[in-house]
Amino acid sequence: MTSQQESIFNMFRSTNQVGLDNGPFVLTVPAMGTAFTDLGSRISLISGLASLQTAVISGIAVDKADLKETMARLTFNYSGPGRAWAAQNNDDTNYNALNVSESKIKNFADDLAGPVCRNIYSILFANAAVLVPFGLTPAMLNELNTTINDYVAIVPLPNNAINNRQTYTTNIDNALKDGSEFLERVLDNIVRGQINNNADFVSNYFNGRVINDPPVHSTTFKINVLEATVNTPLLGARAEAVGTTKVAFADVNGFCELKQFPKDTYTILVTLPGFNPEQQIVPIGLGETKELTFHLTRV
Repeated sequence: MTSQQESIFNMFRSTNQVGLDNGPFVLTVPAMGTAFTDLGSRISLISGLASLQTAVISGIAVDKADLKETMARLTFNYSGPGRAWAAQNNDDTNYNALNVSESKIKNFADDLAGPVCRNIYSILFANAAVLVPFGLTPAMLNELNTTINDYVAIVPLPNNAINNRQTYTTNIDNALKDGSEFLERVLDNIVRGQINNNADFVSNYFNGRVINDPPVHSTTFKINVLEATVNTPLLGARAEAVGTTKVAFADVNGFCELKQFPKDTYTILVTLPGFNPEQQIVPIGLGETKELTFHLTRV
């Protein structure tokens, strides 16, 4: 959700909570009970859309990071026999072409890593017969080729995911507009009619109807994720503020940001396949920036 959408959604929830807290009274007016049930359904729908919006990017990002790591490892390891063969034959051209480290492959831009590994695979495939005595088997070549193909296939998907995410954002926006109109035209008017029967209920209801605008100054968690033993950045690590829709993924330098929070205390959880999760409980004020470092240990 955008910060503005979250503000409206929080208003929906606050308004609905007044109805839940005054359940017996709400049921004394059947149309009001039905309207609050309708509001609850709208809240569930928007919450579901927000979850799908978050998941559409996060799953692909994690899958891509895993595939890139596997591809980099296999490319470097399986090109070892090729480097040995080239060195034995004083073939500096092929040796240098095959001598790309695992870390360098992982640090290549996503759309460049696949072609680099594909070039290495092509050299190995072209010399497959002479590389058998050096320990490069057809099964190893097949595994490397499959891994490269899987990675290359998933690289464009985040663009599609971004488009899908925008669709969910639009759907959320439409649902919020429909909900706001429903409140204004239906539920607000039913509640107003109860001013003489339960003035406190009416007052609490309209207090809950206030939209708290998102802060002008961004409240931000700046997160750095490192491998615990050697302090290298962990690309693709997932950071989330537990209990919210805020999710981000670490870049090649291990950095990401979570933004736009109300003043509160949050649990920031960082995960990455193959590593133990780590969390920090951090208070933050409005417009404040907190810099957090996470050191993940391998499982």
